[in-house]
Amino acid sequence: MLVTLVRTVLLYATVILGLRVMGKRQIGDMQPNELVTTILISDIATIPIQDIKQPVVNGVLAILALVCLEVTLSVVMLKWDGLRRVVDGRPTVVIRRGKPDQKAMRALRLTVDDLLERLRQQQVFSVEDVAFAIMETNGELSVLLKPGCQPATAAQVGAAAEDGGLPAPVVCDGKVREEFMAAVGLTRRQLAALLDEQGVAPDELFLMTVDGKGRVALVRREKE
Repeated sequence: MLVTLVRTVLLYATVILGLRVMGKRQIGDMQPNELVTTILISDIATIPIQDIKQPVVNGVLAILALVCLEVTLSVVMLKWDGLRRVVDGRPTVVIRRGKPDQKAMRALRLTVDDLLERLRQQQVFSVEDVAFAIMETNGELSVLLKPGCQPATAAQVGAAAEDGGLPAPVVCDGKVREEFMAAVGLTRRQLAALLDEQGVAPDELFLMTVDGKGRVALVRREKE
């Protein structure tokens, strides 16, 4: 049992290291080559865990080899556009000015139901409202609405738009996060003053954010 535990921990650490080396996109929307690499890594990692007769070093070396191949391929694709098109493909326009491109949909084997479902996921319920819809190489659908169907911006309605920057989570689950305080130029004394204004203590908060304009948003902890 102890041997299995040690082998599992070692392979787990190797997989985590591999994913970190391959970059953050590997755990987000993956391109085809990244998906293949991830599947192979997960399959290889399970072999030494399930079969203790298999040397664990074989699994580690195989995982590291896949990571090296993926990183090398990514670097080459950055410099060679032709290889990137072969491996990842190209984005495809599936709707043009409110009309589905049936030829493109057939090439992608995309049914009308699939297209409508993906539009609904983008909060779009009418094909006629779409100026362009593009099927990205990772399978996501990007949608640009027609000008008359787009939400009005502050500039369009003549309102002043203030940019306070990215709200920083200065209190998370009852704990003060000083690294985020520095991002918005907030000192301990200023944080204490904001907490006094809200009438709360840090340990009473589930989340508190502050932006560059000093605007505060907070969520109190729910009682268990």
